[in-house]
Amino acid sequence: MKDYLQKIGLFQKRETEQKELFPVSSKTHSDNRMKTRRSKNKRVDVYFTPEQHKLVAVHAKAHQMGVAPFCKSAVLAYINKLFILPDIRALSVLEQGILKIGVNINHVAFNSNIHKNVRPEDVKQLA
Repeated sequence: MKDYLQKIGLFQKRETEQKELFPVSSKTHSDNRMKTRRSKNKRVDVYFTPEQHKLVAVHAKAHQMGVAPFCKSAVLAYINKLFILPDIRALSVLEQGILKIGVNINHVAFNSNIHKNVRPEDVKQLA
């Protein structure tokens, strides 16, 4: 019965038996895994003047990132000729502005098509 309960996990083994089954604790296993992962990655140290660091920190905060992840993203974006997109809220404000402009243009076009009289002065005022 004891063997069956141990097999299905309902009977706890003694500490010595647990050490035999799990010779490495989960924390030690996790630490070893992180060491392996870190050893594969390369570390780069970059030094900024206080003014440069403040400038980078401001931009990193605007992108809701820390300084190190922001620097990494900026360097990789520059190399790959990509853009680091700003906060999605800033993009949505820009999108709403463009939509409003489109609505205004459609309104002007609709009214000019109804009245069939658009003077060059009217077009210059819109520009």
